[in-house]
Amino acid sequence: MKKILFLGDLHCGSRVGLNPFPDNETQKVLWQKWLDMIKWAGKVDAVVCNGDAIDGKAKNDPTQTEPDRLNQAKLAVECLKKIKTNGFYLTYGTPFHVTSKGGEDYEGLVADFLRQKGFESEIQEYYNNLECDGVKFRVRHKIGGSSIPHGRATAANKERVWNMLNSYLHEEDQADVLIYSHVHYYQYCGDEISEAVTLPCWQAKGSKYGARQCTGRVTNGAVLYECDKGQFVRKEFLFKIVDKYAGKVKL
Repeated sequence: MKKILFLGDLHCGSRVGLNPFPDNETQKVLWQKWLDMIKWAGKVDAVVCNGDAIDGKAKNDPTQTEPDRLNQAKLAVECLKKIKTNGFYLTYGTPFHVTSKGGEDYEGLVADFLRQKGFESEIQEYYNNLECDGVKFRVRHKIGGSSIPHGRATAANKERVWNMLNSYLHEEDQADVLIYSHVHYYQYCGDEISEAVTLPCWQAKGSKYGARQCTGRVTNGAVLYECDKGQFVRKEFLFKIVDKYAGKVKL
């Protein structure tokens, strides 16, 4: 049996993102949960960090504790290196967070820094076929979201059916599991052929964008797959940080 840990949307640099040197209560909770997750997962054969490991340039958003993207990349490495593994597979996140105006992708630095720490590490736009003990994973960061509760699995299911069609036409490999991030909530759907998952994140509510423009629930955590000769078991490490007092006023 081999184990592969999937996580994404660390948003290192955000005031409510993952930080190994927490400076507020939300970051303290996130960091402790990160350490709990590492203990829960144990030694894993590989880690997939599925985009938006850093929060990117401030973009007039004061809700960042570290606006420098180079330092954000270093913070992400400090977080990831705690995991007991030999190898990392990273994907690029959304350009809004991880790309400079000149087109430089700062998440490439995360992969470089991990190699400098002695880990096997690579980063790609997406993985068409990442195989773990006979189980084929298709991994990409971005996917469409939904603001209605009953529509949250729709985008993932759409990608799953497209993959079945494209594999029938011999245009891409048939995946057993399709993995996505970006939407900051956990969902899964599937049948006897394949399943699709949107990963939980490591950023809490509280950013300027999230507070003003987003609705629905945020899910935090990670997903672990145990693979054995083409069969797999999915396990979840999930939690939620709730700000019970945000927006309350008593006159």
